[in-house]
Amino acid sequence: RRSSDLNDMNSAFPPMPFSLIELPHNYEDIYWEFSTAKCDKCKSVPTNPAICLVCRTLVCACTSCCRDIEYGECTQHAEFCTGGMGIFLLTKICSVVLLRGERRTFWGSPYLDAHGEEDPQLRRGRPLFLSEPRYKELERLWVHQAMDHDSRVLEEENSELDGLLY
Repeated sequence: RRSSDLNDMNSAFPPMPFSLIELPHNYEDIYWEFSTAKCDKCKSVPTNPAICLVCRTLVCACTSCCRDIEYGECTQHAEFCTGGMGIFLLTKICSVVLLRGERRTFWGSPYLDAHGEEDPQLRRGRPLFLSEPRYKELERLWVHQAMDHDSRVLEEENSELDGLLY
């Protein structure tokens, strides 16, 4: 190929930044933004919505509507989007799930209350705010593909979380 052809291709497909999506400061904003959004695959509002933190795609987590025989929609999307390492915000429980092949782990939440605590399963109902340091740590895990080496991730690892396919 001529170098001008390659230059044309590079301008048509500029490189994507190697970072996670920008999240709003208030958790409530992202929760409501996706509370009535529909999944592209099944065209319905997900019972358990998950947002890909790499490309902002909404998928159905832990449901039968979009899964194939072996994998849930999160795993399928991770394979398509990033080559297999998925990182999703589960909006109904305000937790991040990390996926890589058959491995899955809950990472926690990038959103904390005014006291710096998570609100697991959103039980306390306190306002939640983005913790920049936590989100940067999550981004570091993804950018460096460090899920295989992080002791916190490895301790919590499970092949099927709650018996459900992601």
